[in-house]
Amino acid sequence: MNSKQTVLNDFFKSSNQATNDIFELSGFERPNSKKAFLKLGAKIQANTLAFKIPEIKFKNVEVQYIWNEIIKKNKFLEIIQQLESNLYEFGYYALGISKLDNEYKISLAKVDKYKLFNNKLIKLSIIIDSFADGNDNYDIIREYDLTKDDIYVPIYARNQLTNQNISLAKFKKNFDYLNENKSDFIPWILIKNNYLGNSEIDDVDNSLFQMLDNCLECVLRDNFWSNPFIFVVDNYNIDSASDIKDAIYDFGKRVISSNTMALNNQIGNPIEFHQGNSNTTNILQKIDKLNYLIKDQMFFKMNSADFGTKNMHNAEFENLNSNFNDYVESKANSRENYYYEFIELFLKIANLKSKFEIIVPNSTKYLKSKDAIYNVDAAGVIVNQNNNSNNDLNKNMEIVENA
Repeated sequence: MNSKQTVLNDFFKSSNQATNDIFELSGFERPNSKKAFLKLGAKIQANTLAFKIPEIKFKNVEVQYIWNEIIKKNKFLEIIQQLESNLYEFGYYALGISKLDNEYKISLAKVDKYKLFNNKLIKLSIIIDSFADGNDNYDIIREYDLTKDDIYVPIYARNQLTNQNISLAKFKKNFDYLNENKSDFIPWILIKNNYLGNSEIDDVDNSLFQMLDNCLECVLRDNFWSNPFIFVVDNYNIDSASDIKDAIYDFGKRVISSNTMALNNQIGNPIEFHQGNSNTTNILQKIDKLNYLIKDQMFFKMNSADFGTKNMHNAEFENLNSNFNDYVESKANSRENYYYEFIELFLKIANLKSKFEIIVPNSTKYLKSKDAIYNVDAAGVIVNQNNNSNNDLNKNMEIVENA
């Protein structure tokens, strides 16, 4: 047999030798629909809320130039795309800005813990880096606490496995580059994914993911259950039986020679096939229904296939994704408030002053602005019916500029 035949033959043999389940075979993994929906949702959120840089207009021309240079050098679009993905996964994330030697750096950090007082961030612990030492992996934690009188912002290591906090001085590494002087404010803002501060996947009944995983496993198993069971009678003829087995894996060996006298001495057929019934069609119907229930609870964007039909009027299609569109707009409006805090933080660190206006993609202001240039989307649904509303943002900007 050639190499392909050998691989296929070994595959069938290993399948036959599996004692419990096909997932014990190398190369087969159990479905994890919850993880798949989490990754997909993170990508959708990045595409809907961070497909372009938020538009930030300063009244002060000099400040505008400085800001434009900062976002260009820091690749701000990629940062906010990562931010939205991380927000979707973790619920909270931190966005910070620092200045060293007249250079500005915009950073992201996973939130460990925090505390607010009168809507002001007074305590914040973030994971700023990670490293390996021996067989252990560690996170580096930076801890801000405005209630303490420390000169430096404390940093320490935490074992990822045991969660034990360890002083950085115990490691033979140079962490001086992480030292930071304490100030009267925290150079980070805390951003919530939504008003609950969680990932939308946490709002879904976990049993739906379990049922979906079970159905996906059944579909994969069904490929084996519904395959024909092959029976070869070895005592029919030793040579013929061997030829028949080879022919199963090689279509170029379909002609089997046999001894006529040996044939007359045998009873029954040398090979038999028993075909199993496939249940894939019924299982796929369950999968479609479970996908719909999960998407509905996660405020996912739907398509007509989720309802088992592809003939929908524009009004029906628009209503189909009304929850998704409203939810995205609500998030975008919230992001404008967060970016407002971030720009105030930037002005404080840069010791600059200027009035400014912010527009985040898919916010109410954005949908009414001149940037929403299309009256209908690709499906023919009206998305910007009131063209006169384009003037609202321009009037707001005139008010800011004349202030």
